[in-house]
This record gives sequence, structure tokens and C-alpha cells, in this order.
Amino acid sequence: MKTFWNTLLVLSLGTYAHADVLILPEGQGGSLTVGANEVVTVSAYQQSPDPAPYLTQIVANGSTNTLALAALHDDFVNTPATFAGPLQIIFKDSGSHLVSYKKTAGHTAQSAVLTMDHPTAISVPNGKTIKFSSLVPPPDEDMTVNVTVQKGTNAFDAVKLHPGTEFSGPVDIVLTVTDAPADDDGFQMAAVYSYYFNDTSASP
Repeated sequence: MKTFWNTLLVLSLGTYAHADVLILPEGQGGSLTVGANEVVTVSAYQQSPDPAPYLTQIVANGSTNTLALAALHDDFVNTPATFAGPLQIIFKDSGSHLVSYKKTAGHTAQSAVLTMDHPTAISVPNGKTIKFSSLVPPPDEDMTVNVTVQKGTNAFDAVKLHPGTEFSGPVDIVLTVTDAPADDDGFQMAAVYSYYFNDTSASP
């Protein structure tokens, strides 16, 4: 019985969810830190001035880049944006921000932070399906990301992704930023494509 309760305690500590709303007036600024085993889901975000210049940044893999979080407000209404750590989202003090989010631990989502000159390859093994949950910024918004899907020796280029797009393995997906603008401070824009894997056998 003691072993059972110890196991239950470990499981409860390993998974949790915390929801909150941030209201950050101009001149204050703030940040959201997402740990290595955490996922933040932003269900609503607005900035003022809106929508540009973008007043959010992402810190990941040792680099700081502009994040076009406000682009979701006009394009994917009611589509949450998912960010799997480790990373940090910065809300600049040059404007005001409204952020509704939920932080979850023990989640299996992953985020690919895409920047110029750093292609990202995702391998989907046999028996698994990849599902893209959110794309920031939306496709064809502000920056260009080329998506290539390859199976064996055959490849298809310029694939159009959307939240909910799925591919069953075995396939390889290569995400390459081909155009990314820089803001007035010289920070180049990054894209964040989030996804998770399912067992193909579990799919209907």
C-alpha cells in the first residue's frame, strides 16, 4: 500500500496544470518561462499597438528572436499556440499585453524553433503519426518556411502545413526558413512549429 501511494505521489508531482491571465501595462513588460518538461498553451493574446511592430520575443537555443505572436489574433481565431520548453517568451515594455495561458507539465508536445540558416529535420518512425498543433506565425505570414516531406528516395517540396496536419511514418520532415525579416533593433524573426506524436495503431 505504501508503494502505491508513493507511486501516486510521484505521478501527481510529475503532471500539473496552471492557468492564468497576464495583463502587462506599457512600461512594465514581463516574460513566460517554459521549463524542459513544460508546455505553455496561449489561448488568447493581444498587444497594443496591434498588430505591428511585434512586441514579443522568444529566447531558445541560446538566441533571441522576434516572435509574431500577435499574428495569430487575425489569422487563427480560437486556435491556441503551443510552446514546449525549454524556452522563454518575452513581452516587451514598449506596449501593453493581454495573455491568457495554461502551463502543463508532463506533456509530450515538442516545439521546433525555426531560424535562418538552421534547418530542422523531424523523423517520424514507422508506427507513429506526427500532428502539428500550432504554427507561429501562420503560414505565409511575415516570414517564409519551406516544408519538405521525404519518404525513402521520394520527396515533396513546398508542403503547406496547418494546425491539425498529420503525417504517418516512416517519413522525414525538413523545415527550412528561407525569408525572415528583422525588426528595428536587429532581431530576426523566428517561427515556432509545435507538434506531438501518436501511435498509428491508436488512430481511428
